[in-house]
Formats: sequence, structure tokens, C-alpha cells
Amino acid sequence: MNPLMQSSLVGAVFVTAIAISVALRSEGTRREKRFLSLTISLALIYTLYFLYLWNRGEVFFRLFVLGALLVPIMLLEFFRAFIGSGEKERSRFAIFLRIIAGVLAICLVPPLLPRQICGIITVIFTGIMSYFSIYYLFKKSRKVQSKVESTRIIYLVIGGIIAVTFSLTDLLILINISFLPIGSLLVSIYLFLLAQAIFSQRLMDLYELFGRMAVLGSLALTIAGIFSVLTLFEMASASYFVNAMAAAFVMLIIFDPLREKVEQKIGQFFLKEMSDFINSIEETKRNIARAFELEGISSTLMEGLKKSGRFTSACFYVIGEHEAKFILKGFFGQKVPEEINIAAIRSLIDKMEKEGAIFGDDIGKKLKQLKDRGTQERDEKESNGEEWLLNVLSILNDIKSDAVIPVKESGTIYGFIGVRDERMKPAFSTEDIKRLESLAGHVAIAIENTRLYDKIKERDRLAAIGEMSAGLAHEIRNPLGSIKGAVQFIMSEDKLVQKNEEEKEFLDIIISEVDRLNKIVTSFLDYARPSHTKDEYVVSNVNSVILQMKKVVEGDASTNNVDIEFNLAREELKSAISEDKLGQVIWNLLINAIEASSENGVRRGKVVLTSKKVDLNTGWKSLYTKQAQDTFVEIDIADNGPGIPPNVLPKIFIPFFTTKPKGTGLGLAISHRIVRECGGFMEVDSKEGEGTTFKVFLPNL
Repeated sequence: MNPLMQSSLVGAVFVTAIAISVALRSEGTRREKRFLSLTISLALIYTLYFLYLWNRGEVFFRLFVLGALLVPIMLLEFFRAFIGSGEKERSRFAIFLRIIAGVLAICLVPPLLPRQICGIITVIFTGIMSYFSIYYLFKKSRKVQSKVESTRIIYLVIGGIIAVTFSLTDLLILINISFLPIGSLLVSIYLFLLAQAIFSQRLMDLYELFGRMAVLGSLALTIAGIFSVLTLFEMASASYFVNAMAAAFVMLIIFDPLREKVEQKIGQFFLKEMSDFINSIEETKRNIARAFELEGISSTLMEGLKKSGRFTSACFYVIGEHEAKFILKGFFGQKVPEEINIAAIRSLIDKMEKEGAIFGDDIGKKLKQLKDRGTQERDEKESNGEEWLLNVLSILNDIKSDAVIPVKESGTIYGFIGVRDERMKPAFSTEDIKRLESLAGHVAIAIENTRLYDKIKERDRLAAIGEMSAGLAHEIRNPLGSIKGAVQFIMSEDKLVQKNEEEKEFLDIIISEVDRLNKIVTSFLDYARPSHTKDEYVVSNVNSVILQMKKVVEGDASTNNVDIEFNLAREELKSAISEDKLGQVIWNLLINAIEASSENGVRRGKVVLTSKKVDLNTGWKSLYTKQAQDTFVEIDIADNGPGIPPNVLPKIFIPFFTTKPKGTGLGLAISHRIVRECGGFMEVDSKEGEGTTFKVFLPNL
């Protein structure tokens, strides 16, 4: 069997395998049908060519000529489907091609002309028309708005020219000219690359694969070269094994450095855009590792993604402090929501936890498969699945993203990155997403490091406060007790008659200020006290504690001319928090609301407390149980005061931050910590001029 026969047989086997793969994976799209027709035609042509070379039969020759005449038509139809030309749209070139092919088939298939003349005409027609079909693809690439997409189609054009050129050299045997028989191999590779581009629905996969094949080809040539040198002077079969072993050892020694160099050079030469993207991602990873604050991580991430040139828009969301919503930390391109409730995107989070990165194109593809099956053929599970996929697709549209990559570490999701490239559809390859997933992993580690850093700072701050509080307790409380005792002695009944009203007023001021100083010292001690463990908490009846606090604050409300209203849930609400601590939280929030409502200066103050049980479906994990918690006790305390300014709102839970002339800045900080320690969280909604609502969420039992 001569090399050309071997090449034809190998081509027939490879192309047949590709055709079978296409048939098994095809979903019946126009593009897939045209590609399947092309691969089947080429498989038959290589088979007929092999049979002709094998026995030189007239029938095989004429059938091969007929198949070769159809190749340009099949190629053109596939290219038209590949770039999305309409089914009814028919160019004059396509019509002309069919007419010429039909005329030649009538003239050449019957045994009227000698084989050599038929061969010459077949080679000329097939070559010229195939080149024109490729030129058609090239012309269409010039009309593509996306420069990236246009460049990628040009790579397809170059690959097509190479494959057609070497295929024609295989046909030169028809006119008694011999050439290196590698055309069938190159055509097989080209068809394989096209199949990857079609079924992945991402052109970038094609170029990643092309780059890899170029690397492997270079390595294979290197191995062949080493082996050829070592076997050049082979004189016995025994030395063949020795030389093969030597070649293997040499390749093992130089494989890694050679591969890196070859990948780098091929990436720079053939895939400059991808090389720039990789370099940008790696640089962003290094910069993120040097960031110690969330704002720095966010800005570095957005700058890196924008600099890469691969995205027209991107967004970065991080889970909120209480893990009930995702907060926007950075974006460029299209405007996206500032925050998203976890319950609203539960389906997206579930999918990211199971599958990692999410492609909008894949979601659309699965939806199309379900719709094509029809409603009558679906079971209940598939119908629910369609609704779930539609919900995920809607979320992607809301955040203006074609792909979403979770930012997670050790199973914990800290946030997600959304990216979009409006210049082309589909925009991203699996390799793109793998690199973004690697970047997201670095972001997750950086976020974890910042949180650990914040915890260390908080621990050091609490240690300093504790040390200071201990000193205050001894150095201030003792003199305060003496001062208060002395004043109370002076104000005793037997002494009081001797005092005038002005003196009694000053004595009252002294006692009041002593009590305030004692309260400040107590707040210091409360905040500096170590966190409670789970065992210290007992189950409390929430409504019962609220009613106790109602009696405590009614006097303050009356004094400040504030109406206070309680709307409690009819059902029993229980949570794992001590009554004292829950009472402290509610009292702090009610007193703040009463004071704020008394300051509106326009309308009578009003405070409304509401308790209820809610199902947030957030998958919130309790601080102690580490189990998913969906059902919460919600306590809302709303006032109609002046509201909290936007620049102040982020600071209200910071210890010692206060806007009150006589405030300590510890009431909200202590309340916030108590709620978090029992596995809950707090939210604040405030509008200047309208009022503020504090929401406390405690795990329901």
C-alpha cells in the first residue's frame, strides 16, 4: 500500500469518525446539518479515492469525480450556515456554482472523456470553487462589527486555505503528478476544529484548541527529529530499542522547558489576543494579592478586567455583612443594581454551588431543548426545570452578564463576578472561564484574608478597650460612688430644708452626670466583655420580652410626646437568645427611635414595632449550628424622625461613633454584636425627611 492510499484510508476513517460524532451530538440546527452533510461527503470521497487507487476501477473513478464536484457546494452551504446567512438568502455565486457543477457532472461522470482530462477539469473546478467559497467567508468577516470575531473568522479562512491547498495536491495523482500526501490529515484536523467550534458554540475554543495542537505538533516534530538523529546510523534491530530509549530520556529532560517556550511563542504569534488576556489576568492576580481592603480588591479586579479588553461590561458582587444580600462593589459598562437579595437569586446561587461558573448560552441552549420537546412530552420535573432555567436567565439579564463566576473558597461563596462581551455571541470559551475561575479563587482568598485582618484588628481593639475599661472601672467608679454618696447625703431630708431651689438644682445635675458617667463605664465594660457562647443562650419568647420593654419605654415616649404602637404576631415566636440580651437590643432600638421621632419638628412623633415570622429562603448559615436557616423572627422598629444621612448610615454600627451630643456610640454596636452572636443579623432602611426602620432577624425555633 503506497503512502497516498494510506493517507486516503486514514482520511476516510478520521472523517467518518467525525461524521459519526456530529450525528450523535447533533440537535438538528441548520449549521449542524450542513456540517454533517459536508463530513459525510468528504468521508465518501476519501473512501472512493482509496478504492480507486486500490484497483483503478472505472466506476470508483467516476463516482469520485461526482463527489469531488459536490465538495465546493457543500463547503459554501456550510460557511453560509456557519456565519448565519438566511436559508432563503441565495447569492448569485451559489446559483452559478450549482449550474457549473451540474454541467460538469453531466459531462464528466459518464465515461465519455479520458480519465486524465476528467482529472484535470475536476482538480481545477474543485480548487477554484473551494477557494471562492473560502473567499465568501472572508468577505463576510469584513462585515462583522466585532473586530475580535472578524479576526477569528480570518483564522478559519487561513485554516481552510491550507486544508484545500494540500487536498488538491493529493488529487494531482489524477494527472500523473505525485506530491507529499498529507492533505487528508490536514482536512481531518480542520474538520475536527470546526466541530469543536460548532458544538461548544464558542469560537474561542477553536483557537485554544488550535494553539494546543500547534504546541503538540511542535513537540512531535522535536521528538521525531531527536529519534531520527539517534536512529540515523541504526545497523541492527537491537539498537533500535536502545535508540528509542535514549530519545525518550532526552525528551523527558527537555519536555517542560520546551513546552513552555513553544506555548509562549505560538501564543504570541498566532493567539496574541489570548496571550494579552492571559497576561492581564495574571497581573490582576498579583495585584489582588497585595490588597488588604475590600475596596482595593474590587478596584483592582475591575481595572484588570477592563484592561484585558475581553469584556464590554463586568460587575462584582460581595455577600453582605449579614449574608442576606449581595452588595455591588464594582462595575464598568452597563449599569447594574446596587444590591440583590439572596432570596431573589436563590436559583443562581444553587446552580453556582453545584456547577461553578454559569454560561447564559448554555442556559438558553437547555431551554431550547426543552421547548423543542413540546409541553405534552415533558414530565413535571422537566416543567419545573424550565421555570428554574428561565429564572436563572432572567437574573443574568438583570445583572447584564453573559457568564457568572462564583467567588468561593472551601465551599463558601463570598460573591460572584459577572462578565459580558456585546461585540459577539457567544463571547467566551471554556478556557476563558477557567482563567476567570482561577482569578475568582484568588479574589476569594483575598476577601478571606481581609476578613481575618479585620477580625485581628477588632480583637486588638477590644483588648485595648477591655484594658482601658478595667482601669476606668477602678479609677472612675470609686470616685463617682463617693461623689454620688456625698451629694445624696447633702440632699437627705434633714439637710434638704436648709437648701434653696437653686442649690437643689445643681445637686440634681451632679447626680445626673454621675449616673451618665457610670453608664458610659458600664457600656465600655459590656462591649469589651468576651463574646457569649451558644450554651449561654436560652430559648426566649420574643413577644413576651417585647411587652416587658413596652412598659419600660412608655414613660420615655410620653415625655417626648411620641406615640408608640406595637403590632405583635399572633403566633408564638421563639429564638435562642437570653431575655436580658434581647431586652437590651429592643430597648436600645426603641429609645433611639423615640429620640429620633421627637426631633422631626414638623409632625407628632410616632414609633411602630412589628414582630412576625418570615421565610427568607436565603440559606443563611447560623454562626453556631453552621446549618442552613431560612425561617426567622423579624422585629421591625420604625420611626418618623429626620432619617439618617447617607454618609452616616455605613458607620452606625461602628463602636464609639455617634451623632448625639451625649451619646456613647456603643448602643447600636452592642445590639448588633448581640444579634450576630445568636445567629441573626440586622438591616437598616432610612430616608432623610421620612424616617428610619431597624430590622432585627433572629433564627426562629
